[in-house]
Amino acid sequence: MILKTDLHLDHDHKLFFETNKYNYIDISNWKIVIGTYKTENFYGVRIISIPPIIQEIIAQYITYLNIQDGSHLLFNRSKRPFTSSAFSIKLNRIFGKGYSIDKLRKIYIGEMINFLYQTLPIEDVIMYRKKLANLVAHSLATQELIYSKYRFTEKQSPPHHMEYLFKIFQKL
Repeated sequence: MILKTDLHLDHDHKLFFETNKYNYIDISNWKIVIGTYKTENFYGVRIISIPPIIQEIIAQYITYLNIQDGSHLLFNRSKRPFTSSAFSIKLNRIFGKGYSIDKLRKIYIGEMINFLYQTLPIEDVIMYRKKLANLVAHSLATQELIYSKYRFTEKQSPPHHMEYLFKIFQKL
């Protein structure tokens, strides 16, 4: 993920991606632009607004590490971008053995679905499950098949954490 700081408010993210072919974070507009991912042929270039609380964290991270425009946002001690396997090793050091981006994604989706079923009427659950599927670029069928096994199986987050995450999710 490349950091971009010099883009204009009327910037065409899809055109920029098609021209440059890399995922990036635009902190001028607080957008994540992703065009290289597993289901890209079906969902296309994704433009995701970054919620204010995450904007603050990213801004502090960029300032603390003095990350410059055009640099990778996540990198190793040699300032080279993480490889997929190196990043998984880093996650294992933080969260314990067996964690990867994919597993963290599955846990988040599973916990969000649990929260929806526990707190909302069924018609709202379906609406938010569709929104969640769209956000993470998969179908409801994939959500049910792949992520349902993470419902009620992992240690759950405290309810107030899920309420907080749900409030952020609602604004996306």
